Amino acid sequence: MKHTENKNITQLDTYSADKTLDSIRQRKRNRFVRIRTLSILFVGLLLIGFTSMPLINNKRATTEYTKAHAQVVTELEDLEEEREQLEYEVSLLEDEEYIAKLARQELNVSKPNEILINIPEKEETKSDEDSSTEEEKLQTNDEKE
Repeated sequence: MKHTENKNITQLDTYSADKTLDSIRQRKRNRFVRIRTLSILFVGLLLIGFTSMPLINNKRATTEYTKAHAQVVTELEDLEEEREQLEYEVSLLEDEEYIAKLARQELNVSKPNEILINIPEKEETKSDEDSSTEEEKLQTNDEKE
């Protein structure tokens, strides 16, 4: 038998099947676009993270160097003040009157016909005061003679 097409039979409307296939394709397409977008975003964030690490390390190093610089500057200022003080003391040591005054105070050197009197400090005990007053008396007596 021959298979002949019957012209009296009409085909069913394929509208719903086409719509279903289109919606499935659209969902797959949307899912692919979402995955691709998220992947690009994730890779971009990773790249930004890796490229920003040296910047973060440089910022940390800069902060440490700034602190070290501030500390060195304060040390330099202190040393400059100390240098100025030492220069002042050297200039005083060039003055003969200052040297004579210093010798009289520290070494108990006296000019001719000058009497030295040592006054004990407050922290000394009474026995030390008694011995120092005896020494002062001896010194003044020796100088008078």
